[in-house]
Amino acid sequence: MKALPAFGRVSTGGLKLILSGPDGSGSRPMHDGITQGPGGWNRVLFRSGTYCSHRDLERGGLRFRSEMEAAPGGKAIQIEDPDGNPIELFEPVAR
Repeated sequence: MKALPAFGRVSTGGLKLILSGPDGSGSRPMHDGITQGPGGWNRVLFRSGTYCSHRDLERGGLRFRSEMEAAPGGKAIQIEDPDGNPIELFEPVAR
């Protein structure tokens, strides 16, 4: 699948690799202005229909890397686990 220049996606079985281009949401700076450096912002993405509240995530030891963002494909927020690993929670648009 491709939606150039925003992103491209390669899928095999249950694995999906999404590559974000310079115009894609994955290339935007974080809410505090930090921009990508060498190596990009590789992260694990979990697709979900409903998210926990911000308060529940914070109580679980997670730190927010971004604000909730809405895009044509759905809503997403980036968090970090207690070890600093980036995670994106994604809620697709209902079709």
